[in-house]
Amino acid sequence: MTWRLMSAFDSLNQSPFDILVVDDSHASLKLLVSILGKAGYRVCPANSGELALRSVQAKLPSLILLDIKMPGLDGYEVCMRLKADEKTRSIPVVFTSALDNEADHVKGFEVGGEIRHGHHP
Repeated sequence: MTWRLMSAFDSLNQSPFDILVVDDSHASLKLLVSILGKAGYRVCPANSGELALRSVQAKLPSLILLDIKMPGLDGYEVCMRLKADEKTRSIPVVFTSALDNEADHVKGFEVGGEIRHGHHP
């Protein structure tokens, strides 16, 4: 996952790349931050949808990795709010989730994100 994801966005020529990682699982958040940080990316962790939205307002990331299932604001709602805001709508959002059914994929695309399944540690 990490290699394909990083390769896909390396062409943007933004180095080091700013990535906001959003996940309510401490283990998942820690793992993604570690992997991406070691690869040379600047990573901002957020453990909730609310914190993610505040983080984005403080500093625009180049990419957002967003868990879907979280208490409070779930990933779909966070993505909808980001895509509704002219300032943040162009930020790519990749959902990181173990969810693997067609309805989740459709909903992810409908709110403006892309789903990468099977990547949730």
